[in-house]
Amino acid sequence: MEVILEGEVPTKIEKEFFEKCVLFMGKKLITSNHLSSLKVHLSFIPGFIKEKNAFAKCYPIVTTWFTFTTPKIYKIDIEAALSKKQHGISIAHESVHIQQMLYGVLKLPPYYSKVSWGGYELDPSKPEEEQPYEIEALGRQEYLYRCFLEEYEK
Repeated sequence: MEVILEGEVPTKIEKEFFEKCVLFMGKKLITSNHLSSLKVHLSFIPGFIKEKNAFAKCYPIVTTWFTFTTPKIYKIDIEAALSKKQHGISIAHESVHIQQMLYGVLKLPPYYSKVSWGGYELDPSKPEEEQPYEIEALGRQEYLYRCFLEEYEK
């Protein structure tokens, strides 16, 4: 798995922390045969919260429109002005979404025509926090982050 950090990462220590966090989430959530070809771009964006009304978002980077394979490159855009803990929890949350997309449970435009979960089209009028992909990610983010901290602090 390759991790590419973009934007303003405050310190060398935090850069190492975020890289290790993304790598840990990959190893925890993704099987080794998918992990070897996976790339994750983690982009720190000042003002992201105000612009997108969220701490972070992730999405596949589509390299070609003429393929029927699952994307292997993903981007996480994340608010630059979060605490280290908020960054870590957001990385865990978005990593669950990467897992969902990689295994085909969550399908999002523009790669697919409509948002679907487990083969069923989702109701776009429903608030995002009530969508099944968000319920799963919200339910797993704290645990994943705690697991990472236990490993990181050894």
